[in-house]
Amino acid sequence: MTDRGTVADERGLGAPRPTRSEGITVTVVTALFVLVLCAFAVITRPYDAADEMAHVDAVLQLATGHAWAAPGTMHVLDAVHASVSSASAATATWGELLAGHPGYYERITDQMTQHPPTYYLIGAGFLHLIGFEDLHWSDGVLALRLLDVAFVAPLPVIAWATVRRLTRSGRAGVVGAAAVLAVPQVAVVGSAVTNDAPVLLFSGLVTLVAVRVLTGDRRLLVAVLLALLTGALVWFKGTGLPAVPFVLVAVLLPAVRWWGWPRALPRTVVVGAVTAAVGSWWWLHNLLAYGTVQPDGFVARKAQSFPDGQGPDLAQFVQVTWDTIVRTFWGSSGVGASNAVTPYLSVVGTVLGIVVIAVFAFRRGRTLVPAITLAVLPVVILLLQTQTTWSAYLRSTEIAGTQGRYYFPALVALIALSALAWRRLPRTEAGRRRLAAGIGIVAIAIAVYGVWLQWRAGWEGRSFLVTTGGIDDYAANGPVPLAALVVVLVALLVGGVVAVVLVVRATRSVVPSTEGTA
Repeated sequence: MTDRGTVADERGLGAPRPTRSEGITVTVVTALFVLVLCAFAVITRPYDAADEMAHVDAVLQLATGHAWAAPGTMHVLDAVHASVSSASAATATWGELLAGHPGYYERITDQMTQHPPTYYLIGAGFLHLIGFEDLHWSDGVLALRLLDVAFVAPLPVIAWATVRRLTRSGRAGVVGAAAVLAVPQVAVVGSAVTNDAPVLLFSGLVTLVAVRVLTGDRRLLVAVLLALLTGALVWFKGTGLPAVPFVLVAVLLPAVRWWGWPRALPRTVVVGAVTAAVGSWWWLHNLLAYGTVQPDGFVARKAQSFPDGQGPDLAQFVQVTWDTIVRTFWGSSGVGASNAVTPYLSVVGTVLGIVVIAVFAFRRGRTLVPAITLAVLPVVILLLQTQTTWSAYLRSTEIAGTQGRYYFPALVALIALSALAWRRLPRTEAGRRRLAAGIGIVAIAIAVYGVWLQWRAGWEGRSFLVTTGGIDDYAANGPVPLAALVVVLVALLVGGVVAVVLVVRATRSVVPSTEGTA
């Protein structure tokens, strides 16, 4: 017979079982997130998202039997270029474009072969499954966007489960789920054709399982699952590599506390070995073939020297890097700064979030070690991205190569740290309820605001109001019929209202005795 106490010790302590109302609330928040993703997918013009043409081209390269070429040597298919440059593209299917425009468009290099081919193989298989050659080319792009929507759709559930486990609070978990909606750029990425989408999913799962380990789950099976998920994460993109040291720390520190170094080190080595066995194939290939872990996708990019008497400007580097990361973390669809959310949101939100986490997330008690470990992930990303950008700056004299979305592998970790920090601000139970409700409402409002902003940028020329000109332009050139867009937007507004009501009710519910503020 199983010793129930032993099982509880092995799994660690978590929050009480979710109530029915909590489950319904998280389900509705997740459904709202999916509606936001779909709204972005059908509002954004084809190829307007960051590097979307290159991602689509890479998928089509594999779907049409082309090899995964060496970095910097693969040119865009002429059919892909023709989809936006040919007069016949207005009514053309992918099959017609491929037949009428065979070969490559030599003037444009597709840099995506610097990444593992995993995402593009999945996309190619999906295109064959839906018979892409018979689809209008923009419908094929939309289908790939919806594939990415499926990748990122579970994020609110993952954030809820992570925060709930860390804080032992159902209320905090609900707010954690809603917090995913507070960053419009997550919807931009999750609704576009990009290999960042599966990175968001697997990095979230890695963070969730790591938090289980950090909060007392001692089962070897869970540690192995963490290793498998980390290995799968780095199949998709190099931005997942910072998760490797994070996972090793997440396994080592609690194991030292439980059993001491003699048992902690072997377990950590096992996790590292499984991660390497599953995920290192592409990166070892790069080292052997090119002498570097991450080759440059633009091998033709020439090194340049600073003018005589001038050198790298550290102050300028910091300013440009900060501005770029903040703007593109919160919301920029990839077609320029005109699509970014207002600086009042992005700058204030970034500074406030950093300060609150730094001051309140790292307090003595049972959550100190988990908090420190969760902070490892964004810190490693920051260090690696800064080093990469600085090296490129010295080599090319240009400050480029950094994006806010590169920090999204730490999204769930940042939400979890924020949950620890913000719930310590109020001094009373009533204050905690009001703050939780306020955060949930603001997150949902920001999501709707992001959809409106995307419409403005894509179809209204940044006009504040919705105009007949923008509507007529969409009716003639939009990715879906205007009626379908209206259905999505109405569902989004209704879902937003329902989600606000349920989130407010959830934050007012009876607080479990295990919640506390530790």
